[in-house]
Amino acid sequence: PIVIQQSIHQIAVTSHHIIVMDTAFLAEMTDLIGGTATQAHDSEITLYVINRSDLPFGGGDVRARKITTPREAAHFIANYDSSNGQITLHIGHQCAHDPSEFLKESDHHPVTGQRCSDAFIGMLATTTDIGQLGKLVIDSNTDSVVSHQRIVDPLMWGGPSLYVLDPRVIEHQEMWWLSFGFASELRIARVEDAYQNYPYREVPLSSLPDGTPANLIRVDCDRFEIIDSYTFPNGRWPSSPT
Repeated sequence: PIVIQQSIHQIAVTSHHIIVMDTAFLAEMTDLIGGTATQAHDSEITLYVINRSDLPFGGGDVRARKITTPREAAHFIANYDSSNGQITLHIGHQCAHDPSEFLKESDHHPVTGQRCSDAFIGMLATTTDIGQLGKLVIDSNTDSVVSHQRIVDPLMWGGPSLYVLDPRVIEHQEMWWLSFGFASELRIARVEDAYQNYPYREVPLSSLPDGTPANLIRVDCDRFEIIDSYTFPNGRWPSSPT
């Protein structure tokens, strides 16, 4: 029996497998009724791997294998070919970043203590740590992690969150990832309180930047490195690259 602790925000399908991720995108009931309590997301990724050949025609129970690895995520994509049992995932680790939290009228800045500006009510709360780009290879034959490469770069403040790629390509040579940057105006005390004990923290809360712009990066998936980037003008908040 599987209990999803947060949400299934995405599912990936490969040639031989289905991958379900318990994503760090938690819709809290307290938010829906106007509450102010904030629950931190799980800091691990939990994956459930299903063999497509096990799916019974017409429906029915199927066995899923559980794999857990550090640093949460809300968005990922898989290479299509998994015929040898190895599954490659490209992951945006939005470390200690809560994409389900937005500025409310009652929110205060964690440093100044001042109430957040009405102009930003409804905006996505800024991150509390720098993000990382991940390339995860798992072996479905042994339910184990083969490798988990990560890139940490100043271009990844506020992400990497949303991605775009050429939909005509099955094996991904290049991907583009968007990071929202770090906006001091969108810092929220209750969110930073919730993530103050984040176990994989790269940057202490006391050393968060005054502000960084949003960025779009182009990644070589095979070499797993950033090969190009675009920095948005200050004050811009982009979303949903297409």
